[in-house]
Amino acid sequence: MMVLGRVRRFRTKVLLSIVPMVLALCVLFGGMSLYQHNQLLRREFVKRGKALASDLAASGELGVFSEDERLLNSSLRGITGEEDVAYVFMYTDAGRRLVSGGRGLTGPGSKTIAEVIGEEIRARILADRQPVMTALSSAGGESFLEFYAPIVSADTRLVDEQFFGMPTPGRGPGDDRTRVIGIARVGLSLRNIDADSSYLIKLWAILSVAFLAVGTLAAYALSRRITQPITRLTESAARMAEGQLDQTIPVTSHDEIGTLAETYNEMAKALKRTLNERERVAGELRDLNQSLEDRIRERTSQLRELYRLGVSMQEPLPLSDRLNLILKGVHEVIGLDRIIVWLPDQEETSFDMAAAAGFDPSLPRTVRVPISDEVPTLARAHRDRVEIIVEGSSEVPPELRVKPPYHRLGVLRSRNFVVLPLISRGRSVGVFAADNALSRKPIAPSLDLFRIFASQAAVAIENAQLFREVEEANRQLALASRHKSEFLANMSHELRTPLNAILGFTELIIDGVYGEAPEALRESIEDIHTNGRHLLKLINDVLDVSKIEAGRMQLSLSEYSIQELIGSVISLTRSLAAEKQLELLSQVEEGLPPAFGDSKRLMQVLMNLVGNAIKFTPRGGSVTVTAWRVQSAECGVRSATDATSHLAPRTSDAGEFVEISVADTGIGIPATELESIFGEFRQIDSSISREYGGSGLGLSIAKRFVELHGGTIWAESQIGQGSVFHFRIPLRVRSEALV
Repeated sequence: MMVLGRVRRFRTKVLLSIVPMVLALCVLFGGMSLYQHNQLLRREFVKRGKALASDLAASGELGVFSEDERLLNSSLRGITGEEDVAYVFMYTDAGRRLVSGGRGLTGPGSKTIAEVIGEEIRARILADRQPVMTALSSAGGESFLEFYAPIVSADTRLVDEQFFGMPTPGRGPGDDRTRVIGIARVGLSLRNIDADSSYLIKLWAILSVAFLAVGTLAAYALSRRITQPITRLTESAARMAEGQLDQTIPVTSHDEIGTLAETYNEMAKALKRTLNERERVAGELRDLNQSLEDRIRERTSQLRELYRLGVSMQEPLPLSDRLNLILKGVHEVIGLDRIIVWLPDQEETSFDMAAAAGFDPSLPRTVRVPISDEVPTLARAHRDRVEIIVEGSSEVPPELRVKPPYHRLGVLRSRNFVVLPLISRGRSVGVFAADNALSRKPIAPSLDLFRIFASQAAVAIENAQLFREVEEANRQLALASRHKSEFLANMSHELRTPLNAILGFTELIIDGVYGEAPEALRESIEDIHTNGRHLLKLINDVLDVSKIEAGRMQLSLSEYSIQELIGSVISLTRSLAAEKQLELLSQVEEGLPPAFGDSKRLMQVLMNLVGNAIKFTPRGGSVTVTAWRVQSAECGVRSATDATSHLAPRTSDAGEFVEISVADTGIGIPATELESIFGEFRQIDSSISREYGGSGLGLSIAKRFVELHGGTIWAESQIGQGSVFHFRIPLRVRSEALV
């Protein structure tokens, strides 16, 4: 099967399928015939050998009994003359050789023929009294079959019985009184049988070759008869594959091959019809494809123009420039002859020509048309927000009879024009008017694109109006913010002057400069002093915020020690922590180099963060201030894996940073508030403000000071587990970073 799989010609496959079967049949039947013939020859040969041995035993009975060599030789001569008899021996029952003879005893293989009878064979013959056959091969390559027969004689026969056959008185004829008196041995040569077998094998081989040759020729003729129509079919199919579709093959039979040829011819005709139909369809498809390509190019050009227009609309252009771009797109993409954009004035009593395309440059560019029945088409399109299309047999509009200056433009002075309202957010902001008075092309096919450009124009007009409103609102807000900042700065300054005087006099009274004050009065004055300092802090915070918003806040840069900065904050707040029995700790990385920045503002940041931590941590808790150095590659990496952490942005691409954190075991901050707590006047809720106090400006000011240093601040927290506030600033702030 593997050989057939590699063969490509069908005729060869047929031959390779039939010839092995013929060869197998020849081998099978020839082998069976040879085997049966050899078996028959051997059976006849064995039967003949047994008969010769039995005859020799019968004829030699008297000679063996009397051991008369002459009688024995006489018996041998009758046997040795037989064909195939190679040698003959006669023995006594004791195994002693009496006589021998035959041509085999004088040949080249005679030495291999034992003259002594085997003891095993002798005992077997004496016991069974039956002939025995054995095989023997001589040294010369000749094979023999030996036949042994017992020589039987009566046990007590008288002389009259032995020689004359007379019965002995008193002994019946059925009495078995025999015994073995000797053994006859006959050796038959297998030479003739082997010669016959060789002859038969040669004859079988010749017949097999002849039969194989005849079978091969018959198989070849059969394969040729089968494959010739298939070959013609293949050649015709190959020519058809080259494009010769008129090919047919003759039908020479009515069997399966003939049916295949008829089917092929029908298929060829159907294929030709199909290809002709395909060519026709392909031609139509080419025409459609060309038409589609033209339309795609046209649409692509339109989309490109729309995209360009959309991009242009994003640019900060004046309204007139935007409208001119839109009209240019309408003129180039749609191909309308003349287009005008009319915008109503604020009172909506008249239209002003905002932009135009396709007109003589010498015509006036500032034209005003009343919104009235004098020009009903424009007025109706604007007021009712409806499209008006005039084509062919439509009624002549009144605009064709409009007097100067409107008639000088020549717009709408044809029966082929369109008016579209420019609608934005449900109201009309203007009118598009266009005509094809020159080209006289119909407008309806381009109406969809015209609507797109109209919507672009409406958006541009609406955006321009909104932009003007936003600009005015921003101007008003900026002015109000400036006035607010100036007012806060002035008021803060005016408030600090008398407040400082109040704080100064209360300190003098508390220190006893004016004499010892009564205890009740002293407690009241201490309350006044405490609340005054709180009010002064609030005024300072407001002043800082106003300075920052006004852009007047400047940093005073100098070298400072981070260890000393944190130590000062810990010392100033230790008493507040002790009042609530809080553990106040600090951990500063060893070897921190001197930093460069505004130590006063950074202390204000730390004081605010530590003060808040002490304020919102219940009794028995702890507040920890930690500082360590961070390389620029580590900036922007989350310092905690808590899901509520707010990741700080990266602050710089080069240099070293210092990160300071303030951690507490307080009430915590909701995750939704982590970003908004840094806004001005922000508290988590009003109850927090009532319970803990505070203005909500501390974190906002801290954030501004950190950002002025070129750093960032963020928070991490879990409700009920505490909060961690981080801020990261450059180790050495560059002066140009503050600009």
